[in-house]
Amino acid sequence: MKKSKAVMTIVAVTFFIMFAAPSAMWGQTFNWKISVFGTPSDWEYQGIKYFVDNVSAMTNGRLAIKMFQVGVLYPPTESVSGVSRGLSEMAVTGGYYLSGVHKAFGVYALLPGGPIMNFWEHQMMVRTPEYQALTKKLYGPKIQHVGHATNPPTAFLSRKPITKAADYKGLLVRTASPRDRLFIKLGAKPSYIATPEIYTGLQLGTIDAVDKGGYVNVYALKLHEVTKYIIEPAFVCPTATMDFIANQAAWDTLPKDIQACVKEAAISTAVHFWVEAQRQGFEARQKMIDFGLKVNTIPPEEMLKIYKEARDVWKQLASESPEASEAVKLYLNTAKTCGYPVD
Repeated sequence: MKKSKAVMTIVAVTFFIMFAAPSAMWGQTFNWKISVFGTPSDWEYQGIKYFVDNVSAMTNGRLAIKMFQVGVLYPPTESVSGVSRGLSEMAVTGGYYLSGVHKAFGVYALLPGGPIMNFWEHQMMVRTPEYQALTKKLYGPKIQHVGHATNPPTAFLSRKPITKAADYKGLLVRTASPRDRLFIKLGAKPSYIATPEIYTGLQLGTIDAVDKGGYVNVYALKLHEVTKYIIEPAFVCPTATMDFIANQAAWDTLPKDIQACVKEAAISTAVHFWVEAQRQGFEARQKMIDFGLKVNTIPPEEMLKIYKEARDVWKQLASESPEASEAVKLYLNTAKTCGYPVD
């Protein structure tokens, strides 16, 4: 009898482990917060909503992520600190905001004057084991890196015509680091002013030109009303890395299948983010042309002069830390693989 009871107990425990425990795990839900770029009306914000909605659908509602506009939970410059401290479980951030965390984050995100202008070539770089290792090193042990997305090249609008490298000499440009270094090499006079002041700065002539996000962004800011030219190609700020990051301790509490869903959602969002940015960007660009802006296209022979100056900037950036050197090397290796003459 005792033996029979023992056998029944073993069977019951085994049944619980095989069926009841997994059922409890499958029923467990998680509520997270994510800090994101933009406002609810922006395409960037909507692009991340695609990620949040996909996570919910793929996990059957077991992981619900609430979006918070950047600046609500913490400033964009503190996204790594905010996520590390658990102020949110996730954030979407970019290297150009994180130079205070590590100097290499600026060049990790983008290489000013770099030739990579499309999603596929940029993704070739960020998916290499070497870039993944650099990402992990820069973010540190308290951060789980979830995925890389690609920001499109930044639009460049000007009050003055620009058709050759020499036209940048003396130009008053609103920009940010590390892009300002290339403008300096070209003889321009870069400065940073806050977004709300850009329109007035262009209107009063305090600045002559601006790089501030993609075409959707500059159109929403109505900068076409106080400029005359769209300058292409957008060489100063080409494709840039955007990161999905999570708090490592919170990540470790998620079941493996939910972790997999979050990573897959980040991959699909990267594609969606790029395509939607390009679609809306072309529409905004055409609206600005219809408004009266003219497109100045810098010819190839003049771009060669600009790329020559850019090489000096790349060397300067690479010299600032071993991590910056690695980021530049990985970028140029990818560019060479894609056939660009970057030597």
